[in-house]
Amino acid sequence: MGIVLALLIGVLVPAAQDAKPADADEILMQLSNVRLDKKQIHSVRDITLRRDVLSITLNRGLIAFLEPVMGKVTGAVFIGSGEIVAIPPDTIEKQQIYKFTGTPILNETFQTAIFRFTDKTYDEVTKEISQHAQEEISSDEMAQFDPWDAAVADQARLFNNRLLADFLEPVNRPVFLGELKGDKTGWFDVVLDFRSDEEVSAFQVQNVGGNAVVDIWASFNQRSESRNREAVAHEDKTPTQILTHEVEAAISPENKLQINTTLRVIGREDGTRILNLDLPPSLRVTSITSKADAAVGFYQLPTTSGVTVLLTIPVNSGQELTLRLTDSVMPDTVRTVREEQGPAEMQTFFAGILGPYPYPRLTVLQSTQDRSQSLPGLIELPSNPDSGALQLIMAQEIARQWIGHNLMPASYHDRWLFESLPRYLGAMYLDRNNSSGSAVRQILDDAREQLKPIEGSGAIWLGQRLLSTKSPAGYQAMYLKGIWVIHMLRMMLRRDDSDPDAEFRMLLREIVATYSGKSLSTFDFKHAIEKHMTGAMDARGDKKMDWFFENWVFGMGVPRYALAFKASAIDNNGFTVEGTIKQTDVPEDFVISLPVYADDQYLGRVTVAESEGEFRFRTTQKPERVVIDPERTVLTAGPQ
Repeated sequence: MGIVLALLIGVLVPAAQDAKPADADEILMQLSNVRLDKKQIHSVRDITLRRDVLSITLNRGLIAFLEPVMGKVTGAVFIGSGEIVAIPPDTIEKQQIYKFTGTPILNETFQTAIFRFTDKTYDEVTKEISQHAQEEISSDEMAQFDPWDAAVADQARLFNNRLLADFLEPVNRPVFLGELKGDKTGWFDVVLDFRSDEEVSAFQVQNVGGNAVVDIWASFNQRSESRNREAVAHEDKTPTQILTHEVEAAISPENKLQINTTLRVIGREDGTRILNLDLPPSLRVTSITSKADAAVGFYQLPTTSGVTVLLTIPVNSGQELTLRLTDSVMPDTVRTVREEQGPAEMQTFFAGILGPYPYPRLTVLQSTQDRSQSLPGLIELPSNPDSGALQLIMAQEIARQWIGHNLMPASYHDRWLFESLPRYLGAMYLDRNNSSGSAVRQILDDAREQLKPIEGSGAIWLGQRLLSTKSPAGYQAMYLKGIWVIHMLRMMLRRDDSDPDAEFRMLLREIVATYSGKSLSTFDFKHAIEKHMTGAMDARGDKKMDWFFENWVFGMGVPRYALAFKASAIDNNGFTVEGTIKQTDVPEDFVISLPVYADDQYLGRVTVAESEGEFRFRTTQKPERVVIDPERTVLTAGPQ
């Protein structure tokens, strides 16, 4: 788990605990009680800490190191004048930095900073200190650090589990965190964490109505990797891989749902002691056992999905471990949804598109909670929707058994696909006997209207990062726009015959078959589409769909179009229809292929690039009007 996502789970809440290994408990106790070492206060000047793209300069001031933990110094407090500069590697990250700070690069001065680290920061700073004559530090200057023990202890609650991994495991993947009080921005954090898939991040914890919200300003790969998104799309630094995930569910006499989960994992590297699991927030684990460890220590954070498992016996590379999460109870009152109430027919429908159902059984329940959630083979539906809405939610959750459980997103960047595709397929199910496609039309119309005020949250490739204090509804933008992305691809793949969706179904079936039990990235999805793309989809003539994904997944904006035309008679041979299409509200490099109609007659597709496209068609009759995309196959800012 990356440090930013770990903080999203754990920030500002205490951890529920089970018995832990003695060595882990001792280290955590020392980390929790760590204080400033008053014998280790030094004057510093012109020291620069370079951590990948992060450049932190301590211009002048005092630094106090923390007391050693197990013989290692893990932090320091700086008071004085400093500056941080960080240049994000691409346009998307620069847009996000600008969204939160008002500039496309991070450049902020600060007067105070807390550092935590397991890298060579202590050695690096003490070496610089030893090379300069020390200034005398007065008692008043030293007294500045008296209040900081409490601040360090408060921060330790959030960061100790991450530091613990570097104490317990032999793999050298250190972390550096700087919590800086910016002169303009207030407190914010920067991180270089070699256990994270995206090693570099910057974020700010905001208090909204008594709740902590983490604004992620930037998160990206280290300098050597950040230029090629596709090359690191499947990067996974977790030390274990989940091989199987089995769920057993039972309803208690009190109509409470009890769940036991069995995970079979395999080690990817030697010496693994800490595992991070992601479970539905309402699933409360009461015990974890394994064959190697009769009882396994763990932390679970209330109201969140994070479970941190602490192993007494390390798991080595190639070694398998079975964990059983027992007595896990969802506290909602539940009832079983009978197969004839929809699940059986939906399962059959989606098997026809996506291939055989991937699990031995499917249990669908309805509870008193207000939202749906699911595990492999188990779906829990809310109780409050009307029957039509409930059918749509159930269909979407059953589709998610294939797209979301059997296939998993390679990273949070691919979450848009796994949120959007099941929603779209759910609407397709409702339209199974409706040739007009009213359910799909409805979710598309709703998505376009709901997207308008929040589309500027950022590229949908950013996933859950779109949720922030700047865009509280930003997460919705990810799947609202994503639904249109799926629809546009389906429309471009359509055939003009008795089975227009055959190519779309074939694409999805191939994806599920190829990536069953594996992770799927946005780039995998793009390459799968390229195997099925039609000539009209080749907007750049390179047999690639880069143009489409750059527009709709990695880019921002919803285009608006204006068409001008004239029709000229060609002797007695009909008419020439020629004109231009102007494109606005999107970047100039936004490329798109638009269907154009004269009255009800399809004329052809027009490629619009650099904000304009020209066309010339022949017709047998003089058209009264020429319009763009009357079938609404492309997301635009409004009717054309």
